[in-house]
Amino acid sequence: MFNPKTLHRHLQGAGFHVRKSDVVSGRLILKYFHLVTALPKIVISSIETGLHEESLHPEAAKIQLARTVVAMYHNEQQAE
Repeated sequence: MFNPKTLHRHLQGAGFHVRKSDVVSGRLILKYFHLVTALPKIVISSIETGLHEESLHPEAAKIQLARTVVAMYHNEQQAE
């Protein structure tokens, strides 16, 4: 099981220099998806819909963001 505390390590592993206080807050998740990923808008829209309808937990969105960023700079295996 993915531990939410590892989001910080995933972001650091992708080359981001973050402090624990900088870890993405719930309301900034979508901005980060738009700014730092190359995901298609339709995918980001589905994440936004899931967050608004509460069918996607914000922590799950953060995990998806971390994995996406790590996969961009490293590979899918390291993202897991």
